[in-house]
Amino acid sequence: VHDSADESPLHKSKLSELYDLISVDSPQRAISLCGERKGELASVILASSVPDPIQTSQKLYACSKDLSVIILSTETNATPLRRSISFTPFLGKWTVCLSEAADPAELESEILKVVERSLKQKQSRKLSKALNYQLHSLAEKKSGVILAEKDYLERLFDVAPIGIITLSEHGDILALNKTASTMFDISEQQALGLKIQS
Repeated sequence: VHDSADESPLHKSKLSELYDLISVDSPQRAISLCGERKGELASVILASSVPDPIQTSQKLYACSKDLSVIILSTETNATPLRRSISFTPFLGKWTVCLSEAADPAELESEILKVVERSLKQKQSRKLSKALNYQLHSLAEKKSGVILAEKDYLERLFDVAPIGIITLSEHGDILALNKTASTMFDISEQQALGLKIQS
């Protein structure tokens, strides 16, 4: 975000060779663009001419949690801006304040570090999301197999040609199949909870 987007010095830097740069001339346009291109943008760089960069950073963060914001500052407002960033919830992790007065090569290097960190974080979140989806899918499949096996065993239990009775450790009847029900002339409902006489 630069007050005259066409003249942004970043277009003449190494950044323009490595990444697609989009210049806008107002914070509102940057916020709107983040909403439109959710997940596609890695970082937003706010020039020192941007009024109220902290509020703009908060709005950008609200649009996309994966976005890093780089605030370029003059030498006079760098310290207050850094302090504001550290005291503003959520901004400390994703917002960086760099001085425009720094050596251009050093500034470019710092911006590259932030952008690359942001891209790695996005890739990590994407990978984590895919892995969680696969684990959830696998758990559902496993659950489905277990339910199918349980259903099969219950049907086998019911149609077995011999009488089967399952007991608790205290000798209470927990279940009996149809053959046992016929043999002892008692329904499963009536038998549940009764003790086996020895």
